Amino acid sequence: MFKDSGEDIYDLNSGFLGIYVDRIRVLIVGGGRVGYLKAKGLLNQGIIPDVMSRDFIDDFNRLNINLIKDEATIDLLSKYHFIVVAVKEYKDLKNMLDKLNKLYIICSDKEEGNSFMPAISKNKGFTMAITSNGSPKGAVFLRDKLLKIAFRYEDFLYDMRKIREEVKKREDKEKILDFIYSDDFYFFYLKKKHKLVLNMFFGGFYD
Repeated sequence: MFKDSGEDIYDLNSGFLGIYVDRIRVLIVGGGRVGYLKAKGLLNQGIIPDVMSRDFIDDFNRLNINLIKDEATIDLLSKYHFIVVAVKEYKDLKNMLDKLNKLYIICSDKEEGNSFMPAISKNKGFTMAITSNGSPKGAVFLRDKLLKIAFRYEDFLYDMRKIREEVKKREDKEKILDFIYSDDFYFFYLKKKHKLVLNMFFGGFYD
């Protein structure tokens, strides 16, 4: 039976916060199937978690990550910035995490945590994160639909980053950026005339 929280997830005050993946430590508590899937999802984002459990399913042997055969303690949890709780019995863990003011998710009950994991696609030109307000499968469905559109612009976005680096010290930087991130300039990019157009309007800074 589904739990009725009395509150629509759409009304929850949620938002996204980006992180630098090589500057945080992430712990997954739980060596079962849920913990394994969360570990795979984080690895796909470039985040290498530690996983702690008394036992691990064999699938974890396929992942090149640190497995900690232990039980959670305040001292252990304090070493991490973000914790994924992938066990059914989580009340004691939640109490410790709240005392430590940690960011965490509770996989078995999303409303018990203070964070959530959106559906993410990391690509050459962009990274997309999306949620459908409480439905992970709905978020994946919507992400895949939007990616069909976003991939059209992947090379364009990647190449425009190079231009941004070249103009960041120019006084007319904002004017140039407004110019290149437009449908008109994208049209010239597809025609492979964007360098010529840039030189016509802003001089020969871009080779």
